[in-house]
Amino acid sequence: MLQPHDMSRTVESALHVFQGKHDKLPDLMQDMGNIILRATKRFTTTQLVLAAGGLTIAAILLAKYSEDLDFDFDE
Repeated sequence: MLQPHDMSRTVESALHVFQGKHDKLPDLMQDMGNIILRATKRFTTTQLVLAAGGLTIAAILLAKYSEDLDFDFDE
């Protein structure tokens, strides 16, 4: 079962990677792997394929729109 702390840890790792802190990438991959493993136990194959497609579209849109924005993450 997916726990809220698993989701929050994954979002936190994703934000760090998005902000340019690439040392958090292994944490993000591990957190996403845990979520995927838990999801495969609960979802059907069709649901997994649709979820992967939705996540792919969301990632593409996020990458497209983040190109247009001028972020200044340097500290």
